[in-house]
Amino acid sequence: MGSEGHNVVPVINEALNKWIAGDARRSINWVMKGQNLLTEMYSAMAADVPVPSDPSTQFNQPLFDSLQASSKLLVCGQAMR
Repeated sequence: MGSEGHNVVPVINEALNKWIAGDARRSINWVMKGQNLLTEMYSAMAADVPVPSDPSTQFNQPLFDSLQASSKLLVCGQAMR
């Protein structure tokens, strides 16, 4: 966190800002992952090896439910440094 690789690249950030200010008038639901140093979190849905004492590493059912309820879903990601 705090590195250039953690930030959203400028071209994607510009598109997101246009979407927010345009007809959508909605906020972005940012999903953080990898907050537990004891496991890898390649997915926003669950850690590679969930840590029993940390609910944030378990399967993210609320996120899954919100994705299931969506009529349109745009997903982007990046892996940098």
